[in-house]
Order: sequence, then C-alpha cells, then structure tokens
Amino acid sequence: MSKKKHRHLAPVQPTAPPPPASPISPAFPLPYALCIILAAFILYANTLGHQFIYGDDEHMFVKNVYLSDWRFFPNLLTENVKAGFGQMTNHYRPVQMGLYGIIAHTAGITPWPFHFLNILCHAASGLFLFLLLKDLFPELKLWQIAGMALLWVAHPIQVEDIAMANGTATPLHGAWLLASLWAFARSLDRQQQRPRLFWFCALGAFAGALLSKESAIVLPALILGLHWTLARLNRAEALTIAKALSFHLPFWALAGLYMLLRLTVFNFADTLNFYQGTSNVFTENLIYRFYTLMTVLAHGLKILILPIGLHPERNWPVFASLLSAPVLASAAGLGALLILAAWAVNKEPRISFGVFWFFAAYAPMSNLLAKINALFWEHWFYFPSLGMFIALAAATVAWPRAKTTLMALTLSAIPVLSAATIYRNRFWRNSETYFSYCLRYEPETAKLWNNLAMAVSEKGDERRAIEYYKEAVRLNDAHPETHHNLANAYSSLGEIALAEEEFKKAIAMAPQFYHSHLSLAGIEIYRKNYKRAIVYLETAVGINPHLDQAKQVLEALKSGQFKPREPTAR
Repeated sequence: MSKKKHRHLAPVQPTAPPPPASPISPAFPLPYALCIILAAFILYANTLGHQFIYGDDEHMFVKNVYLSDWRFFPNLLTENVKAGFGQMTNHYRPVQMGLYGIIAHTAGITPWPFHFLNILCHAASGLFLFLLLKDLFPELKLWQIAGMALLWVAHPIQVEDIAMANGTATPLHGAWLLASLWAFARSLDRQQQRPRLFWFCALGAFAGALLSKESAIVLPALILGLHWTLARLNRAEALTIAKALSFHLPFWALAGLYMLLRLTVFNFADTLNFYQGTSNVFTENLIYRFYTLMTVLAHGLKILILPIGLHPERNWPVFASLLSAPVLASAAGLGALLILAAWAVNKEPRISFGVFWFFAAYAPMSNLLAKINALFWEHWFYFPSLGMFIALAAATVAWPRAKTTLMALTLSAIPVLSAATIYRNRFWRNSETYFSYCLRYEPETAKLWNNLAMAVSEKGDERRAIEYYKEAVRLNDAHPETHHNLANAYSSLGEIALAEEEFKKAIAMAPQFYHSHLSLAGIEIYRKNYKRAIVYLETAVGINPHLDQAKQVLEALKSGQFKPREPTAR
C-alpha cells in the first residue's frame, strides 16, 4: 500500500476583525438638504404675512423699549425676555433676544422678519435631524432618511411656535441641540480625521442651545444615550469611565455652570417655581403631578400619531388618583412603550434610544422638579417628538418585513400632514382670528377674552371690547393688564372717570405696572392737574428708567414749559 503524503499547513494566525465601516458618508447630501430646507419654507410661507398677536408678541416686540435703540442691546443679553416691557419672567434667552435686537435695528419692528427667522430655525432643525439620522441609520437609503426628516418637519404639531412670531426659542434651541448631537456623533467616528474639532463644535452648540431655551439642559443625557447607542452598534468606542470623563464630563460641567448661574445671577423670578410662594393641590403633591404627567405624555403621543383636535392655550386637568380612567390608560400605554424599549436594548438599541430621548427631552416640562406655568402646550413636544421619529426609523430596520409598509405610510403621510400644517397656519394670521380659534376650545380662559377684546378694540369696536374685558374679569380677576385695557376702552369712549377707576385697580393689583401710572398721568394732564401728573410720571420712571418720552414730559412739567396737546389716556 502506498502511503498518502500529508501536506503540513502553517497554522492560521488569528486576525482582528476588520474595523467597521464608518457610518458617515464623506459626501454631503446637498440635494436632500436643500429639499428639506425648501419644504420648511413652503410649509410656512403663508405665515410671512401674519401680524403680531396680542400677548407675548406685544410684550416682546411692539412695546419692548429695548428694541428701540442700540444702547439697550446689552440689556437684551443680560435681562429676562420681557424686561423691556417692564415685566419680570423666569425666561433668560439672550440668543433669541439678541437676534430680535439685530432684526429690529436692520429691518424694523415688523412681523415678517421674525416669522422668517422662525422658519429658518425650523429648516435648520430639519436639516440637522436629517444629518443625524443619516449617521444613525447608514443601512437606510438617503431618500428614506429624508422622508423621516420631512415627516417631522411637516407635522402640524410644530405650528404652535413656528407660526407665532415670538416662538423662536423652540426651533432655535432645537437646531442648536440637533447640531450638537450630530457633531458629537461625528466626533465618535473612528475614521474621522478631526474628531476634536467636531467635539468642540458639539460643546459650543450646546452653549448656544442653553442660551436659547432652558429645556436644552437635557442634552448631556441625550449625548450619553447617543454614545451608548453607537457603541452598542460597534460604531464608536465603548463607553468607559475614561471616555466618559474626557468626552462627557465637560457637557455636564457646562450644564452645572448654567444651572448655578440661573439659580443665582440670572434668577429673575424663581427659576424653579413659577408659582412663587403660592400653593395649590398641584404644586403641593408630587404624586398628583406625576399622575398628570402620565396623561400629558400619553396625549402627546396620541396627537403625534393622529394630529386631531390640536389647539394652543389648552387647559389640562390635575389628576389625583391612579385609578382614574385617563391615568390608568396612560400608564398602560407608556408602560408598553417602556417594555418595547427594554426588549429592544439587545435587538435594536436605536429603538431604546428613541424612547429614552422622548422621556428625557420632556423632563424639563414635566413639572416634577421645576414647577412651570402650564400643564400642556403642543410646542413642548417639538424636541421630544424627535425621539419617536428615531424609534420609527429604527423599527424599519428591526422588522425588514414591515419596512416597505412603514416607509409607504411615512411617504403617504407627508402630503397629508403638509396640507394640515398649511391650513392650520391661517389661525395665527392676526389676533382676532387666533383668539377666536382658541376660544372655540377653551371658552373659560380669561386671558383669551382679554386678548380678543384687544383685537376688536384695535378695529374701533370699543363696546364689544368692553364686554369681552368684563368677561375676562369675571372668569379670573387676577391680571392688571385686563383692568388697564378695560380702562383704555373707556377712555376711547370719553368715559374718563370709569377709565381712572380701572387704571387704579390695575395699580392696586401690581404696583410695578408702570403702564397704568403713565395713563393716570395722562388723565391728570388732561385735567391740567400737573402736580398729580408729576407724581405718576415719577413713579413710572422710577419703575422703568428707560421711558425717555415720559422723562421729557416730566422735565417739561417741572420746569413749567409743558405745552398741552390733545390728551390721550392710553
């Protein structure tokens, strides 16, 4: 028998697995980026003809003395957003107010440039969402990713702040946050040649977000979640302690510094408690706030899926029992979502990240820690809703069989949501339209009656305005502005005694409300009682030292050089 010759093979040396391909395409997808930007402008083009709306628009634009002269520009950057109107709020947003100052001095205090700014910020948010999704989902085609971004851009839940001139803070901080997350994702890419540059851009964008809106404080948690997600997908280095210290600690430190400043130097009106010493069943019971929060989150998810019954200025009940039907139903729905997120940790971590994003991003509006001035606003879901769109994109990857169906639903929903957004924009075109729209849903809200009265008063219908003001007082007699406005209506009809009475009621409710002091000075000048007029003017100027015209009248009265003109008590 012949012996078989055996070939001796050299032992195979174990080799390291090849590094995963970079999830980031080197080519910038310009056509898709332009498509998203163009879509945002088309969707909201009909807001460019909108007027200012009574309320915050009036306070932040029309009657904001800090927009009247460049010398007040530093005040816009160092004081609360309504300081130029003479009101104290706990909102410190210097980037927003700085942009308003630049626009006011270059284009004037006219509505369209401020609406243009909102659209531009929303378009930027859509663009950075697209870029972030592109890095998170390299297995999806660009047109599919663009479809997801367009779905969010077109959703009518976004209208509330894009169509309102003073709503800039929401899309502005959204753009900063998304830019920061995208830049951070790039800094984690193993094949990125300039990772530190992107990291510094991410940190800088976070600073911009914090100075645009307070709710940006959640970004360090989201960046941590993003890093964990990319590491689970083997697209970034593992989240070690050393990595956390070098990459993440500066974001937490910046957030801590911001909180320290907001609670000290920039604590204008009790940053963590809008109610400022007053108490009620909501503010005093954490468990009630938690029950209520569950119903808010569940309804937010509902209107994201089926945007029906959308309206601003929404009243929301406080729930005091876990066993109430809305709380139980909400707990069941949110619980199912959390179970899905837990299941997806090992199978598709991007679903888990999207769910985490939704809950974490809503935390500043939860009323659990910081007690804020409302329970439900649709625009509070502007940034949190992005988490659900990330989860939706992840679902198309996790369930390939359902991918075609999900993408078909996404693409077919875009024109429907776009039409709804364009249609809904029209309710913000002027004050009378807006507040009439709100009162259809919330007829028991005093502020809405006051602002509707202001709208009809501007048209010269003072009798109807007086009826609306009285209805506002009947519903909630807690606002000096209502009495001040009612006094203005009486003054326009020549009923000076009634006007004087209402101006004094406004001052009794809020002694720092300098507008009524000025109006009472006008009445005393009309009566030629200059000594009393001087007292009112001195009080007004003492409250707001930037009232240049009032100072001139005061000096003329004191020197005896005042020349009476046609009086007005407004």
